Amino acid sequence: MKLTTILLMAVSLLTVLAGFSITVGSQKNERHRSAWFFLATLGAAAWAVFIALFLSLPEENTTLAPVYIIGLYTGAVVMDIGLMFYMCWGYKVGKIAASIFCLYGVFLIIALFYNPGFLYSGIQLSFNSGNSLRIVVDWYYWAYCIYFVLATFILLSAVLYRVGYTTHKRNRIGYIVFLVGFSITGILSLIFDVLLPLVNYSLIWIGPLAVGTTILSFYYSILRYHILTLSTRWLNILSYIILMMSAAVLYMVIFFLVFSTLFRRSTPDASVFLLNFIMVLIILFMIPLINELGAFMKSLIATNQVDVSYIVRKLNKLAPKDANKEELAGFLADHMHFSYVGFLINGKLYGSSSLPISQSEIHQVQSLKSANKGIWQDFNEPVSRIFSNIDINAVAELHDNTGKVFGQVLIGKPVGKMKFERKNLVQMEMIINLIALVIGPSDRSRK
Repeated sequence: MKLTTILLMAVSLLTVLAGFSITVGSQKNERHRSAWFFLATLGAAAWAVFIALFLSLPEENTTLAPVYIIGLYTGAVVMDIGLMFYMCWGYKVGKIAASIFCLYGVFLIIALFYNPGFLYSGIQLSFNSGNSLRIVVDWYYWAYCIYFVLATFILLSAVLYRVGYTTHKRNRIGYIVFLVGFSITGILSLIFDVLLPLVNYSLIWIGPLAVGTTILSFYYSILRYHILTLSTRWLNILSYIILMMSAAVLYMVIFFLVFSTLFRRSTPDASVFLLNFIMVLIILFMIPLINELGAFMKSLIATNQVDVSYIVRKLNKLAPKDANKEELAGFLADHMHFSYVGFLINGKLYGSSSLPISQSEIHQVQSLKSANKGIWQDFNEPVSRIFSNIDINAVAELHDNTGKVFGQVLIGKPVGKMKFERKNLVQMEMIINLIALVIGPSDRSRK
């Protein structure tokens, strides 16, 4: 089996598992939209798998070749349809573009099923020169090229729009990271899977392999910059999937590099036993590195160590200034390791990330009874239902130096924990009192 085949299979599995985790782990109000992302990952996986199967097809097996060809081109179209709906459906113009491209893509698929001759005039299966198609440069080929060029341009424009119009600094950085990863995938796919097959068909595996760049950049944007809110459980599952699949891909690359160096052959046979023994030794030597990587990943998603002194120093520096509340909420969410922190002041919510809560629901939160002791408020039944849908677990009052309440702090789950406990708020209480000193004076002056 070729290395490219194994890598394509691994990337397809990673893509589907990541898409499933993101879809199931999304908030309820985002789940329907995330289903389009899952459809896109299924299309990307089909694209990768059918390319792997076609490129490794033996010369004598000509009956399956047309099936694989239709499968790989259909998978690529379905991938872009899913991405178009996922990225663009939230905007009026985006809905129009997504609908038009869906019809465009369905037309390309139906035409290919009806007559594969629209795309190619023959299939060449050769062990020496590699498997390839004789592309027909006619209306269908140009329609296919235009579809993917426009789809890539519109999807990149949709991400750029989010970068430009996202007010939260941290989310903007996350979209930029995702934009870089998606741009790499889009450019490589256009070059190696749309244009280059006219002269060299053997490199079409680069496009689907580059999908891994988009998945990794999207995952990091979710993990570090919270451009999408996932439940803690599914964020952990997604992290394990990314880590394990990346390790598997790295293992296979090392495996084939060592094999080709030792045995001067491109594919393994009986001597694979000796090579596996060597690889076990290499993995044993890599265990310290793997542990360090695991510790780093865990520190990003599930840590209990909070540098309170650093947070206090930061808040003391902000005390004489009019602090940006959204940036302050993002700072606290990052350094206190909560999935969400928001300040509800004068009927407006300043959050570490966007929160799906209506103005009427905000009014219900503002109407909670005053805290009996300290600063923590108890929930009534309507507010409990609201918070259960958006994963808010605690609400604290903001008191000025005279003891008057001028706002509230909404706090989400501790990142990496399955269950919220009151002891998680012990350190937070002192921080909240400092926050009141930082943001209180400027807000009282506007009353």
